[in-house]
Amino acid sequence: MRVNYQCVIQETPSQLKKLQTQQKELSKFRKMQGLYLLKTGEVKTVTHLATYLGVHRVTIRRNPKMVRR
Repeated sequence: MRVNYQCVIQETPSQLKKLQTQQKELSKFRKMQGLYLLKTGEVKTVTHLATYLGVHRVTIRRNPKMVRR
């Protein structure tokens, strides 16, 4: 099933970018970066995002804040 992440993610790209810069921990920074990349369309799929971030796709799917269902 294909998900339109631009519609699913409620925050605007500018809000996500602001949240990203406020993060102190690397893991939280990468979560915000992942949401930003999905929202802006720089990456289209979770698999592509996982490759970009250097993690396994299951790691991204396990995190409910990273990809909302």
